[in-house]
Amino acid sequence: MPKTIPATAIANIVYQPPQLYLVVPEKKDLPTYFDFVQKLASLTSARLINVSLELSKLLLEVPIAERTAIILPSLKQLVTPSANQVIMLDKLEILFEPSLKSSPLDLLKAIGRKQVIIVVWPGTVQNGRLIYAEVDHPEYKNYPITDLTFIEAA
Repeated sequence: MPKTIPATAIANIVYQPPQLYLVVPEKKDLPTYFDFVQKLASLTSARLINVSLELSKLLLEVPIAERTAIILPSLKQLVTPSANQVIMLDKLEILFEPSLKSSPLDLLKAIGRKQVIIVVWPGTVQNGRLIYAEVDHPEYKNYPITDLTFIEAA
């Protein structure tokens, strides 16, 4: 079963064991979304990372055929924390790029094993599934939400 933590109770998340936390903002309009992400980062004193921007810089010179092999090490490089630092990942769209031949959620879980990671999921939760994109879209992914921990998007 998924667990849910109220957004107001996450100020001390840095003291929690390493884990992946997901937040799925309800309002996707830009000013509200931006304010929400900034507030959450501030509440947790998290280092906010635009994954698509930073990862694209690392992958730019890598041939497409070799990107699958280095996507996880590159992602780990991005999230190397200082002591007791929460990392917050936003703008994950690059992880869904079909040429990477990867499972975005599995990549995120892998980095969440070593530190506290908050992920702003760019999709929705519907019928017990974590969803990104529409069914007929090449980047479509869906995952069961069992064993995931969510932060309420208030």
